[in-house]
Amino acid sequence: MTAAPVLETRKAPRHPAGFILPTLHSPQIGASTRGSQVAAFSRRHLTVQKGPRVGKSMTLLKWQRWLVDELLAERPDGLLQHRRGLVGIARQNGKSFTGVPLALWHIFEGGPLGAEAYAAAGDRKQARIIFDVARKQILASEYLSSRAQVYRDAIEVTDRGSIFRVLSSDSRLAQGLSPTLVVFDEVHVQRDRELWDAVTLGTGAREEALIFGITTAGVDTESLAGELYDYGSKVATGEIDDPSFLMAWWQAWNECELTDHEAWLAANPSLFEGITFWEDLEIAARQQHPASFRRYRLNQWVRHGGDGWMDMIAFDRQTTEYPLPPEGATIVASFDGSVDQDATAITIIECDPEDPSAEGNPIAHLYACWEAPPQDSAAAEDWQVPRTEVNAAVDDLFRDYEVNAFVCDPAWWRTEIQEWRALYGDTRVIDWPPTNQRMGPAVSEAYARIKEGKLEIAENATMRRHVANAVVKPLPGGLQTIKKDKPKSTKKIDSAVTLIMALDAYDRYGEPPEPEPPPVLYTW
Repeated sequence: MTAAPVLETRKAPRHPAGFILPTLHSPQIGASTRGSQVAAFSRRHLTVQKGPRVGKSMTLLKWQRWLVDELLAERPDGLLQHRRGLVGIARQNGKSFTGVPLALWHIFEGGPLGAEAYAAAGDRKQARIIFDVARKQILASEYLSSRAQVYRDAIEVTDRGSIFRVLSSDSRLAQGLSPTLVVFDEVHVQRDRELWDAVTLGTGAREEALIFGITTAGVDTESLAGELYDYGSKVATGEIDDPSFLMAWWQAWNECELTDHEAWLAANPSLFEGITFWEDLEIAARQQHPASFRRYRLNQWVRHGGDGWMDMIAFDRQTTEYPLPPEGATIVASFDGSVDQDATAITIIECDPEDPSAEGNPIAHLYACWEAPPQDSAAAEDWQVPRTEVNAAVDDLFRDYEVNAFVCDPAWWRTEIQEWRALYGDTRVIDWPPTNQRMGPAVSEAYARIKEGKLEIAENATMRRHVANAVVKPLPGGLQTIKKDKPKSTKKIDSAVTLIMALDAYDRYGEPPEPEPPPVLYTW
Protein backbone atom coordinates (compact mmCIF):
# COMPACT_ATOMS: atom_id res chain seq x y z
CA MET A 1 0.00 0.00 0.00
CA THR A 2 1.30 3.45 -0.87
CA ALA A 3 1.72 5.98 1.90
CA ALA A 4 -1.42 7.91 2.77
CA PRO A 5 -1.47 11.41 1.25
CA VAL A 6 -1.48 14.30 3.69
CA LEU A 7 -4.75 16.15 3.20
CA GLU A 8 -3.23 19.58 3.65
CA THR A 9 -0.86 19.04 0.70
CA ARG A 10 -3.44 17.84 -1.82
CA LYS A 11 -3.24 20.08 -4.86
CA ALA A 12 -5.77 21.28 -7.37
CA PRO A 13 -4.82 19.92 -10.83
CA ARG A 14 -2.64 22.45 -12.63
CA HIS A 15 -1.86 22.73 -16.33
CA PRO A 16 1.78 23.48 -17.24
CA ALA A 17 0.55 26.67 -18.94
CA GLY A 18 -0.50 28.04 -15.56
CA PHE A 19 -4.19 27.45 -14.91
CA ILE A 20 -6.44 25.06 -12.99
CA LEU A 21 -7.70 22.03 -14.88
CA PRO A 22 -11.13 20.48 -14.19
CA THR A 23 -11.28 17.77 -11.55
CA LEU A 24 -13.24 15.67 -14.03
CA HIS A 25 -12.71 15.98 -17.75
CA SER A 26 -13.18 13.70 -20.71
CA PRO A 27 -10.29 12.67 -22.96
CA GLN A 28 -9.58 14.66 -26.11
CA ILE A 29 -9.09 12.97 -29.46
CA GLY A 30 -6.49 14.69 -31.61
CA ALA A 31 -4.92 18.12 -31.15
CA SER A 32 -6.80 20.21 -33.72
CA THR A 33 -9.30 22.76 -32.43
CA ARG A 34 -11.10 25.91 -33.55
CA GLY A 35 -10.71 27.49 -30.12
CA SER A 36 -8.07 29.95 -31.26
CA GLN A 37 -10.62 31.49 -33.64
CA VAL A 38 -12.93 32.27 -30.71
CA ALA A 39 -10.05 33.76 -28.69
CA ALA A 40 -9.03 35.96 -31.63
CA PHE A 41 -12.62 37.06 -32.28
CA SER A 42 -12.99 38.02 -28.61
CA ARG A 43 -9.80 40.11 -28.63
CA ARG A 44 -10.75 41.92 -31.84
CA HIS A 45 -14.41 42.67 -31.27
CA LEU A 46 -15.40 42.30 -27.60
CA THR A 47 -14.64 44.53 -24.64
CA VAL A 48 -14.80 44.24 -20.86
CA GLN A 49 -18.12 45.74 -19.78
CA LYS A 50 -17.51 46.31 -16.07
CA GLY A 51 -14.80 46.27 -13.41
CA PRO A 52 -11.31 47.83 -13.37
CA ARG A 53 -10.62 46.79 -17.00
CA VAL A 54 -13.84 48.24 -18.42
CA GLY A 55 -13.46 49.17 -22.08
CA LYS A 56 -10.38 47.00 -22.59
CA SER A 57 -10.21 44.20 -25.12
CA MET A 58 -11.79 40.98 -23.80
CA THR A 59 -9.04 38.38 -23.51
CA LEU A 60 -10.15 34.95 -22.42
CA LEU A 61 -8.70 33.66 -19.18
CA LYS A 62 -6.41 30.68 -19.54
CA TRP A 63 -8.99 28.23 -18.21
CA GLN A 64 -11.63 29.70 -20.53
CA ARG A 65 -9.27 29.35 -23.49
CA TRP A 66 -8.66 25.70 -22.55
CA LEU A 67 -12.41 25.11 -22.28
CA VAL A 68 -13.15 26.67 -25.67
CA ASP A 69 -10.34 24.58 -27.19
CA GLU A 70 -11.97 21.46 -25.73
CA LEU A 71 -15.48 22.40 -26.81
CA LEU A 72 -14.34 23.01 -30.39
CA ALA A 73 -11.90 20.10 -30.69
CA GLU A 74 -11.95 18.50 -34.13
CA ARG A 75 -12.00 14.87 -35.14
CA PRO A 76 -9.45 13.60 -37.68
CA ASP A 77 -12.04 14.20 -40.44
CA GLY A 78 -12.24 17.90 -39.51
CA LEU A 79 -15.73 17.84 -37.98
CA LEU A 80 -16.36 18.81 -34.37
CA GLN A 81 -15.64 16.01 -31.92
CA HIS A 82 -18.34 16.99 -29.41
CA ARG A 83 -22.08 17.25 -29.89
CA ARG A 84 -23.07 17.36 -26.21
CA GLY A 85 -21.32 18.54 -23.08
CA LEU A 86 -21.53 19.60 -19.46
CA VAL A 87 -19.40 22.29 -17.84
CA GLY A 88 -19.54 22.67 -14.06
CA ILE A 89 -17.90 25.44 -12.08
CA ALA A 90 -18.48 27.31 -8.81
CA ARG A 91 -20.29 30.64 -8.59
CA GLN A 92 -18.48 33.92 -9.27
CA ASN A 93 -16.14 32.49 -11.91
CA GLY A 94 -17.83 34.07 -14.93
CA LYS A 95 -19.29 30.80 -16.10
CA SER A 96 -22.40 32.28 -17.69
CA PHE A 97 -20.33 34.84 -19.60
CA THR A 98 -17.98 32.17 -20.93
CA GLY A 99 -20.56 31.22 -23.54
CA VAL A 100 -20.83 34.76 -24.96
CA PRO A 101 -17.64 34.87 -27.09
CA LEU A 102 -18.42 31.39 -28.40
CA ALA A 103 -22.02 32.27 -29.35
CA LEU A 104 -21.08 35.54 -31.06
CA TRP A 105 -18.17 33.96 -32.95
CA HIS A 106 -20.58 31.23 -34.05
CA ILE A 107 -23.13 33.57 -35.61
CA PHE A 108 -20.67 36.15 -37.00
CA GLU A 109 -17.80 33.98 -38.23
CA GLY A 110 -17.41 30.38 -37.17
CA GLY A 111 -20.77 28.73 -37.58
CA PRO A 112 -22.34 27.62 -40.85
CA LEU A 113 -24.36 29.99 -43.01
CA GLY A 114 -27.85 30.03 -41.55
CA ALA A 115 -26.55 29.12 -38.08
CA GLU A 116 -29.10 28.93 -35.26
CA ALA A 117 -27.68 29.66 -31.79
CA TYR A 118 -29.71 29.73 -28.59
CA ALA A 119 -29.22 30.89 -25.02
CA ALA A 120 -31.34 28.39 -23.11
CA ALA A 121 -32.32 28.03 -19.46
CA GLY A 122 -35.12 26.89 -17.18
CA ASP A 123 -36.82 30.30 -17.28
CA ARG A 124 -36.67 33.31 -19.55
CA LYS A 125 -34.96 35.53 -16.95
CA GLN A 126 -32.03 33.12 -16.63
CA ALA A 127 -31.85 32.56 -20.38
CA ARG A 128 -31.59 36.32 -20.95
CA ILE A 129 -28.41 36.66 -18.85
CA ILE A 130 -26.10 35.32 -21.57
CA PHE A 131 -28.20 36.88 -24.34
CA ASP A 132 -28.17 40.36 -22.75
CA VAL A 133 -24.39 40.28 -22.34
CA ALA A 134 -24.07 39.33 -26.03
CA ARG A 135 -26.51 42.10 -27.00
CA LYS A 136 -24.49 44.73 -25.10
CA GLN A 137 -21.28 43.53 -26.74
CA ILE A 138 -22.75 44.04 -30.20
CA LEU A 139 -24.11 47.50 -29.39
CA ALA A 140 -20.66 48.48 -28.03
CA SER A 141 -18.92 47.42 -31.26
CA GLU A 142 -19.28 49.58 -34.37
CA TYR A 143 -18.22 46.64 -36.55
CA LEU A 144 -20.57 44.06 -35.04
CA SER A 145 -23.55 46.42 -34.82
CA SER A 146 -23.11 47.32 -38.49
CA ARG A 147 -23.68 43.70 -39.44
CA ALA A 148 -26.46 42.75 -37.03
CA GLN A 149 -30.08 43.55 -36.31
CA VAL A 150 -30.54 43.55 -32.55
CA TYR A 151 -33.97 42.91 -31.08
CA ARG A 152 -35.21 42.30 -27.54
CA ASP A 153 -35.03 38.50 -27.80
CA ALA A 154 -33.11 37.91 -31.01
CA ILE A 155 -29.95 38.93 -32.84
CA GLU A 156 -29.79 38.48 -36.61
CA VAL A 157 -26.58 38.62 -38.66
CA THR A 158 -28.10 39.42 -42.03
CA ASP A 159 -25.10 38.77 -44.29
CA ARG A 160 -24.81 35.20 -42.97
CA GLY A 161 -28.48 34.48 -42.36
CA SER A 162 -27.66 33.44 -38.77
CA ILE A 163 -29.59 34.13 -35.60
CA PHE A 164 -29.12 34.06 -31.80
CA ARG A 165 -32.28 33.74 -29.69
CA VAL A 166 -33.46 33.40 -26.09
CA LEU A 167 -35.02 30.02 -25.35
CA SER A 168 -36.58 28.83 -22.08
CA SER A 169 -38.81 26.06 -20.77
CA ASP A 170 -41.83 28.32 -21.01
CA SER A 171 -41.11 29.01 -24.68
CA ARG A 172 -43.27 27.45 -27.37
CA LEU A 173 -40.31 27.67 -29.78
CA ALA A 174 -38.60 24.59 -28.36
CA GLN A 175 -40.22 22.11 -30.74
CA GLY A 176 -39.27 22.18 -34.39
CA LEU A 177 -35.91 23.96 -34.00
CA SER A 178 -32.73 22.97 -35.82
CA PRO A 179 -29.97 24.48 -33.66
CA THR A 180 -26.28 24.52 -34.47
CA LEU A 181 -25.25 25.81 -31.00
CA VAL A 182 -27.07 25.85 -27.65
CA VAL A 183 -25.55 27.34 -24.49
CA PHE A 184 -27.75 25.90 -21.72
CA ASP A 185 -27.26 28.02 -18.60
CA GLU A 186 -27.70 26.79 -14.97
CA VAL A 187 -28.87 23.31 -15.89
CA HIS A 188 -29.42 22.44 -12.21
CA VAL A 189 -32.61 24.55 -12.07
CA GLN A 190 -34.17 22.81 -15.06
CA ARG A 191 -37.42 21.18 -13.88
CA ASP A 192 -37.39 18.32 -16.40
CA ARG A 193 -35.71 17.08 -19.58
CA GLU A 194 -38.27 18.50 -22.01
CA LEU A 195 -36.31 21.51 -23.28
CA TRP A 196 -32.97 19.65 -23.37
CA ASP A 197 -34.50 16.74 -25.27
CA ALA A 198 -36.30 19.07 -27.68
CA VAL A 199 -33.15 20.94 -28.74
CA THR A 200 -31.17 17.69 -28.80
CA LEU A 201 -33.71 16.15 -31.18
CA GLY A 202 -33.51 19.24 -33.36
CA THR A 203 -29.78 18.77 -34.03
CA GLY A 204 -30.35 15.49 -35.87
CA ALA A 205 -30.40 17.19 -39.28
CA ARG A 206 -27.17 19.11 -38.63
CA GLU A 207 -23.79 17.70 -39.63
CA GLU A 208 -22.28 19.71 -36.80
CA ALA A 209 -24.17 20.87 -33.73
CA LEU A 210 -23.02 21.54 -30.17
CA ILE A 211 -25.28 21.61 -27.11
CA PHE A 212 -23.56 22.13 -23.79
CA GLY A 213 -24.83 22.91 -20.33
CA ILE A 214 -22.95 25.19 -17.98
CA THR A 215 -23.96 25.08 -14.34
CA THR A 216 -23.21 24.95 -10.65
CA ALA A 217 -23.88 21.71 -8.76
CA GLY A 218 -27.40 21.05 -7.52
CA VAL A 219 -29.06 19.02 -4.79
CA ASP A 220 -31.25 16.64 -6.79
CA THR A 221 -29.19 13.97 -8.50
CA GLU A 222 -32.37 12.67 -10.17
CA SER A 223 -32.59 15.89 -12.21
CA LEU A 224 -31.38 16.66 -15.73
CA ALA A 225 -28.16 18.14 -14.32
CA GLY A 226 -27.64 15.11 -12.07
CA GLU A 227 -28.15 12.69 -14.95
CA LEU A 228 -25.72 14.62 -17.16
CA TYR A 229 -23.19 14.79 -14.32
CA ASP A 230 -23.47 11.05 -13.74
CA TYR A 231 -23.06 10.33 -17.45
CA GLY A 232 -20.17 12.78 -17.86
CA SER A 233 -18.41 11.33 -14.81
CA LYS A 234 -18.54 7.90 -16.41
CA VAL A 235 -17.13 9.31 -19.64
CA ALA A 236 -14.35 11.05 -17.72
CA THR A 237 -13.38 7.91 -15.78
CA GLY A 238 -13.57 5.65 -18.83
CA GLU A 239 -16.65 3.68 -17.75
CA ILE A 240 -18.43 4.91 -20.89
CA ASP A 241 -16.68 5.40 -24.21
CA ASP A 242 -18.37 8.42 -25.77
CA PRO A 243 -15.97 10.82 -27.50
CA SER A 244 -18.92 13.00 -28.57
CA PHE A 245 -19.61 14.07 -24.96
CA LEU A 246 -17.45 16.72 -23.29
CA MET A 247 -17.21 16.67 -19.50
CA ALA A 248 -15.39 19.55 -17.80
CA TRP A 249 -16.23 19.84 -14.10
CA TRP A 250 -14.28 21.90 -11.58
CA GLN A 251 -15.03 20.82 -8.02
CA ALA A 252 -13.35 20.37 -4.67
CA TRP A 253 -12.67 16.84 -3.49
CA ASN A 254 -15.08 15.10 -1.14
CA GLU A 255 -14.79 15.78 2.59
CA CYS A 256 -12.30 18.61 2.13
CA GLU A 257 -12.07 21.18 4.88
CA LEU A 258 -14.06 24.33 4.15
CA THR A 259 -10.89 26.38 4.72
CA ASP A 260 -8.67 24.31 2.40
CA HIS A 261 -7.33 26.83 -0.12
CA GLU A 262 -6.32 24.14 -2.61
CA ALA A 263 -9.91 22.88 -2.56
CA TRP A 264 -11.04 26.43 -3.32
CA LEU A 265 -8.73 26.53 -6.34
CA ALA A 266 -10.03 23.18 -7.59
CA ALA A 267 -13.55 24.62 -7.92
CA ASN A 268 -12.62 28.24 -8.75
CA PRO A 269 -10.16 28.48 -11.65
CA SER A 270 -10.68 32.26 -11.84
CA LEU A 271 -9.31 32.50 -8.29
CA PHE A 272 -5.97 31.16 -9.50
CA GLU A 273 -5.90 33.79 -12.26
CA GLY A 274 -6.69 36.66 -9.89
CA ILE A 275 -10.23 37.41 -11.06
CA THR A 276 -12.08 35.96 -8.08
CA PHE A 277 -10.89 37.27 -4.72
CA TRP A 278 -9.55 35.20 -1.82
CA GLU A 279 -11.13 37.55 0.71
CA ASP A 280 -14.57 36.88 -0.74
CA LEU A 281 -14.20 33.14 -0.18
CA GLU A 282 -12.73 33.68 3.29
CA ILE A 283 -15.86 35.61 4.29
CA ALA A 284 -18.19 33.08 2.62
CA ALA A 285 -16.47 30.15 4.39
CA ARG A 286 -17.10 31.82 7.75
CA GLN A 287 -20.63 33.09 7.15
CA GLN A 288 -22.37 30.70 4.74
CA HIS A 289 -24.05 27.50 5.81
CA PRO A 290 -21.56 24.66 5.15
CA ALA A 291 -23.91 22.91 2.70
CA SER A 292 -24.40 26.15 0.74
CA PHE A 293 -20.68 26.87 0.69
CA ARG A 294 -19.94 23.36 -0.59
CA ARG A 295 -22.55 23.62 -3.30
CA TYR A 296 -22.08 27.18 -4.56
CA ARG A 297 -18.41 27.86 -3.85
CA LEU A 298 -16.87 24.35 -3.99
CA ASN A 299 -19.26 23.05 -6.69
CA GLN A 300 -20.05 19.87 -4.79
CA TRP A 301 -23.36 18.06 -5.05
CA VAL A 302 -25.13 18.33 -1.71
CA ARG A 303 -27.36 15.42 -0.80
CA HIS A 304 -30.81 15.87 0.62
CA GLY A 305 -31.46 12.16 1.10
CA GLY A 306 -29.00 11.57 3.96
CA ASP A 307 -25.32 11.68 4.85
CA GLY A 308 -22.81 9.82 2.73
CA TRP A 309 -21.73 6.49 4.21
CA MET A 310 -18.06 6.36 3.32
CA ASP A 311 -15.17 8.70 4.00
CA MET A 312 -14.11 8.91 0.37
CA ILE A 313 -10.70 10.31 1.25
CA ALA A 314 -10.02 7.13 3.25
CA PHE A 315 -11.48 5.02 0.43
CA ASP A 316 -9.23 6.67 -2.17
CA ARG A 317 -6.22 6.31 0.13
CA GLN A 318 -6.75 2.53 0.19
CA THR A 319 -7.29 2.32 -3.57
CA THR A 320 -4.60 1.46 -6.09
CA GLU A 321 -4.18 -0.54 -9.30
CA TYR A 322 -4.12 -4.21 -8.39
CA PRO A 323 -4.52 -6.99 -10.97
CA LEU A 324 -7.04 -9.75 -10.36
CA PRO A 325 -5.66 -12.53 -8.13
CA PRO A 326 -3.58 -15.23 -9.85
CA GLU A 327 -5.24 -18.53 -10.64
CA GLY A 328 -5.52 -20.77 -7.63
CA ALA A 329 -5.60 -17.88 -5.14
CA THR A 330 -7.81 -18.25 -2.08
CA ILE A 331 -10.75 -15.86 -2.12
CA VAL A 332 -14.16 -15.17 -0.69
CA ALA A 333 -16.83 -13.67 -2.94
CA SER A 334 -20.24 -12.04 -2.73
CA PHE A 335 -23.19 -11.68 -5.09
CA ASP A 336 -26.05 -9.16 -5.19
CA GLY A 337 -28.44 -9.73 -8.09
CA SER A 338 -31.24 -7.76 -9.70
CA VAL A 339 -33.56 -8.17 -12.68
CA ASP A 340 -33.64 -4.95 -14.69
CA GLN A 341 -33.43 -1.81 -12.54
CA ASP A 342 -30.58 -2.10 -10.05
CA ALA A 343 -27.11 -3.38 -10.92
CA THR A 344 -25.91 -6.95 -10.40
CA ALA A 345 -22.43 -7.27 -8.90
CA ILE A 346 -19.84 -9.82 -7.82
CA THR A 347 -17.07 -8.70 -5.47
CA ILE A 348 -14.14 -10.89 -4.45
CA ILE A 349 -11.59 -10.52 -1.68
CA GLU A 350 -8.13 -11.98 -2.10
CA CYS A 351 -7.48 -13.47 1.31
CA ASP A 352 -3.69 -13.85 1.25
CA PRO A 353 -2.35 -11.66 -1.57
CA GLU A 354 1.13 -12.22 -2.94
CA ASP A 355 1.58 -8.54 -3.82
CA PRO A 356 3.98 -7.11 -1.20
CA SER A 357 2.49 -3.62 -1.56
CA ALA A 358 -0.69 -4.92 0.12
CA GLU A 359 1.35 -5.27 3.34
CA GLY A 360 -0.61 -8.34 4.36
CA ASN A 361 -4.03 -6.74 3.97
CA PRO A 362 -6.77 -8.47 1.96
CA ILE A 363 -7.54 -6.93 -1.45
CA ALA A 364 -11.11 -6.24 -2.63
CA HIS A 365 -11.89 -6.44 -6.36
CA LEU A 366 -15.11 -5.70 -8.19
CA TYR A 367 -15.02 -8.91 -10.23
CA ALA A 368 -18.03 -8.21 -12.45
CA CYS A 369 -20.91 -5.74 -12.65
CA TRP A 370 -23.91 -5.53 -14.95
CA GLU A 371 -25.63 -2.16 -14.99
CA ALA A 372 -28.51 -0.92 -17.13
CA PRO A 373 -27.73 1.62 -19.90
CA PRO A 374 -28.70 5.27 -19.26
CA GLN A 375 -32.47 5.70 -19.03
CA ASP A 376 -32.70 7.98 -22.05
CA SER A 377 -30.97 5.50 -24.38
CA ALA A 378 -32.83 3.13 -26.68
CA ALA A 379 -30.95 0.16 -25.19
CA ALA A 380 -32.45 0.80 -21.74
CA GLU A 381 -36.06 0.13 -22.70
CA ASP A 382 -35.99 -3.68 -22.68
CA TRP A 383 -32.72 -4.25 -20.85
CA GLN A 384 -32.46 -7.07 -18.35
CA VAL A 385 -29.51 -8.52 -16.48
CA PRO A 386 -27.90 -11.11 -18.80
CA ARG A 387 -28.29 -14.21 -16.62
CA THR A 388 -26.23 -16.35 -19.00
CA GLU A 389 -23.28 -13.98 -18.57
CA VAL A 390 -23.72 -13.99 -14.80
CA ASN A 391 -23.72 -17.80 -14.70
CA ALA A 392 -20.59 -17.86 -16.86
CA ALA A 393 -18.84 -15.42 -14.52
CA VAL A 394 -19.69 -17.60 -11.51
CA ASP A 395 -18.38 -20.67 -13.36
CA ASP A 396 -15.12 -18.83 -14.08
CA LEU A 397 -14.88 -17.79 -10.44
CA PHE A 398 -15.01 -21.34 -9.11
CA ARG A 399 -12.80 -22.65 -11.93
CA ASP A 400 -10.01 -20.11 -11.43
CA TYR A 401 -9.93 -19.69 -7.65
CA GLU A 402 -10.09 -21.55 -4.38
CA VAL A 403 -13.39 -20.12 -3.17
CA ASN A 404 -13.76 -20.46 0.60
CA ALA A 405 -17.21 -18.89 0.55
CA PHE A 406 -19.59 -17.33 -2.00
CA VAL A 407 -22.24 -15.38 -0.07
CA CYS A 408 -25.37 -14.46 -2.04
CA ASP A 409 -28.39 -12.26 -1.53
CA PRO A 410 -31.10 -14.80 -2.46
CA ALA A 411 -33.67 -12.28 -3.70
CA TRP A 412 -34.54 -12.64 -7.42
CA TRP A 413 -31.92 -15.35 -8.01
CA ARG A 414 -33.04 -18.33 -5.88
CA THR A 415 -33.09 -20.78 -8.80
CA GLU A 416 -29.56 -19.92 -9.91
CA ILE A 417 -28.24 -19.96 -6.34
CA GLN A 418 -29.70 -23.44 -5.82
CA GLU A 419 -27.95 -24.56 -9.02
CA TRP A 420 -24.65 -23.04 -7.85
CA ARG A 421 -25.05 -24.78 -4.52
CA ALA A 422 -25.56 -28.12 -6.29
CA LEU A 423 -22.48 -27.52 -8.47
CA TYR A 424 -20.05 -26.09 -5.94
CA GLY A 425 -21.28 -27.30 -2.56
CA ASP A 426 -23.68 -25.99 0.01
CA THR A 427 -20.82 -25.26 2.41
CA ARG A 428 -19.38 -22.75 -0.05
CA VAL A 429 -22.49 -21.17 -1.64
CA ILE A 430 -24.19 -19.47 1.31
CA ASP A 431 -27.34 -17.37 1.58
CA TRP A 432 -26.67 -13.87 2.92
CA PRO A 433 -29.98 -11.93 3.03
CA PRO A 434 -29.18 -8.26 3.78
CA THR A 435 -31.37 -7.91 6.87
CA ASN A 436 -30.77 -5.08 9.31
CA GLN A 437 -29.41 -7.63 11.80
CA ARG A 438 -26.73 -8.64 9.28
CA MET A 439 -26.10 -5.30 7.62
CA GLY A 440 -25.73 -3.22 10.79
CA PRO A 441 -22.57 -4.92 12.13
CA ALA A 442 -21.23 -5.59 8.60
CA VAL A 443 -21.56 -1.94 7.54
CA SER A 444 -19.74 -0.77 10.67
CA GLU A 445 -16.95 -3.31 10.22
CA ALA A 446 -16.46 -2.44 6.54
CA TYR A 447 -16.26 1.27 7.35
CA ALA A 448 -13.76 0.64 10.16
CA ARG A 449 -11.53 -1.57 8.00
CA ILE A 450 -11.28 1.04 5.27
CA LYS A 451 -10.89 3.97 7.67
CA GLU A 452 -8.15 2.17 9.61
CA GLY A 453 -6.25 1.09 6.49
CA LYS A 454 -6.89 -2.64 6.94
CA LEU A 455 -8.24 -3.29 3.43
CA GLU A 456 -6.73 -2.70 0.01
CA ILE A 457 -9.13 -1.84 -2.83
CA ALA A 458 -8.41 -2.50 -6.50
CA GLU A 459 -9.11 0.68 -8.45
CA ASN A 460 -12.49 0.53 -10.16
CA ALA A 461 -14.58 3.55 -11.15
CA THR A 462 -17.88 1.66 -10.86
CA MET A 463 -17.23 0.51 -7.32
CA ARG A 464 -16.08 3.98 -6.28
CA ARG A 465 -19.22 5.53 -7.73
CA HIS A 466 -21.50 3.03 -5.98
CA VAL A 467 -19.74 3.55 -2.64
CA ALA A 468 -19.97 7.34 -3.00
CA ASN A 469 -23.70 7.05 -3.83
CA ALA A 470 -24.52 5.15 -0.62
CA VAL A 471 -26.07 7.09 2.26
CA VAL A 472 -26.51 5.94 5.84
CA LYS A 473 -29.76 4.87 7.48
CA PRO A 474 -29.72 4.71 11.29
CA LEU A 475 -30.74 1.45 12.94
CA PRO A 476 -31.76 0.74 16.54
CA GLY A 477 -28.86 0.26 18.92
CA GLY A 478 -26.65 2.89 17.30
CA LEU A 479 -25.83 0.83 14.18
CA GLN A 480 -26.33 1.92 10.57
CA THR A 481 -27.12 0.36 7.23
CA ILE A 482 -26.80 1.88 3.76
CA LYS A 483 -29.42 2.87 1.22
CA LYS A 484 -29.94 4.97 -1.87
CA ASP A 485 -30.44 8.70 -1.39
CA LYS A 486 -34.07 8.32 -2.57
CA PRO A 487 -36.23 5.18 -2.91
CA LYS A 488 -36.52 5.42 -6.71
CA SER A 489 -33.05 6.81 -7.31
CA THR A 490 -31.16 5.60 -10.36
CA LYS A 491 -27.89 6.05 -8.45
CA LYS A 492 -26.58 2.51 -7.95
CA ILE A 493 -25.09 1.21 -4.69
CA ASP A 494 -24.98 -2.52 -5.49
CA SER A 495 -21.22 -3.00 -5.56
CA ALA A 496 -21.02 -1.12 -2.24
CA VAL A 497 -23.40 -3.76 -0.85
CA THR A 498 -21.27 -6.60 -2.25
CA LEU A 499 -18.15 -5.02 -0.77
CA ILE A 500 -19.79 -5.07 2.67
CA MET A 501 -21.00 -8.65 2.14
CA ALA A 502 -17.57 -9.81 0.98
CA LEU A 503 -15.82 -8.29 3.97
CA ASP A 504 -18.24 -10.03 6.30
CA ALA A 505 -17.51 -13.29 4.45
CA TYR A 506 -13.78 -12.64 4.81
CA ASP A 507 -14.13 -12.25 8.57
CA ARG A 508 -16.12 -15.49 8.78
CA TYR A 509 -14.54 -17.66 6.08
CA GLY A 510 -11.32 -15.97 4.99
CA GLU A 511 -9.18 -18.58 6.68
CA PRO A 512 -9.76 -22.26 5.90
CA PRO A 513 -11.18 -24.19 8.84
CA GLU A 514 -8.64 -25.76 11.14
CA PRO A 515 -8.31 -29.47 10.36
CA GLU A 516 -9.64 -31.73 13.04
CA PRO A 517 -6.82 -33.26 15.08
CA PRO A 518 -6.19 -36.95 14.48
CA PRO A 519 -7.76 -39.27 17.00
CA VAL A 520 -5.62 -40.14 19.95
CA LEU A 521 -5.28 -43.86 20.60
CA TYR A 522 -4.78 -44.85 24.18
CA THR A 523 -3.20 -48.19 25.04
CA TRP A 524 -2.76 -49.78 28.33
